[in-house]
Amino acid sequence: MRGFVIVILVLGLCCICGAEYRRDFMETYGCKTWQFFTDSEYKDAAVAILFQAAYESNWGRAHWVEKRNQVFALKDADALKAETGQRWEAIRAFDTFDDALAAQLNYYRKKKYPRSFAGFVAALEHHCYAQKPDYSAVVARDSGSMLKYVKKHCNCEGR
Repeated sequence: MRGFVIVILVLGLCCICGAEYRRDFMETYGCKTWQFFTDSEYKDAAVAILFQAAYESNWGRAHWVEKRNQVFALKDADALKAETGQRWEAIRAFDTFDDALAAQLNYYRKKKYPRSFAGFVAALEHHCYAQKPDYSAVVARDSGSMLKYVKKHCNCEGR
């Protein structure tokens, strides 16, 4: 019985901690990312972009997020050429988070990503955005869950 209670307490703490880091992500990066992309031509794909930011940065917990001032893991081409052996070192640093959002938007524009949700998700695979083979499937499957975080934390109706 005592072991059962300990397991329940541990599981409960994991749920509380999970809620905290997701809330922290939304308050620090998520709502600003959501607002930025819903105000752009990519408003129909904004939920996929927000999920992408959370996924790429491990909900803002990746060690490079604060150092590089971004959540998308945009790479610096020169650093990639140097091949330092530490892939995270190739992640581009920005002066401000707004600069990082603008760079991500410019990346989508340059690569001519479709503006619709379905087209955008399909383009992730077409443009080989990530190394994970099922990346676009994960984004398509799990993006819908982001709307609950948007509605809860961003003072909006999920547009």
